[in-house]
Amino acid sequence: MFTCVRLLPSVVRQPMGSLSGGNCMSDANSGRRQPHRFEEHRYEELWQPVFFSGTTHKRRPFLTSRNVPAILTEALLQSAREHKCAVIAYSIMPDHLHYICCVVENGGNVRRMADWLKRVSGHRISRLGFKAPIWQRSYWDRHLRAHEKISHVVDYVLDNPVEEGLCAHRDEWPYSAFLGYPWENG
Repeated sequence: MFTCVRLLPSVVRQPMGSLSGGNCMSDANSGRRQPHRFEEHRYEELWQPVFFSGTTHKRRPFLTSRNVPAILTEALLQSAREHKCAVIAYSIMPDHLHYICCVVENGGNVRRMADWLKRVSGHRISRLGFKAPIWQRSYWDRHLRAHEKISHVVDYVLDNPVEEGLCAHRDEWPYSAFLGYPWENG
């Protein structure tokens, strides 16, 4: 499957990205890839699962160091509560974070949740002595389509440490969790 990306002055067809890649816009002058963002209302849709992936600045591998996983997990769950969202699954890797979340109440917004998470966790992690900036400037997000099985994306998130060779089985990785599907909680 292909997606069209408009590069000035022409249109280029490129393969759809992986789960962590998603669609991107390329800046013809700098060659930098930047994620495409939907209209704001798409980030406010109730029960719409959205996959996020954020990477540390210069891919520095410190997210699994010292107290960072606890700080990051706490900030992730706090951000979800503050923005009327729920985290479905997450995995903290040495240089990136994957998570799936959705809005659970009117007025929630998963994009604002992601922005708040980066800002607050970056501040808290830098207080541990890690040099700022903590995160790359942007992140990838992908709205899961109705025909997709969310369980496959959850598997991708939870199996990421195995795929990266950090453990033999997902249950061995201490920095990931499946928290459940909030729409099943009644």
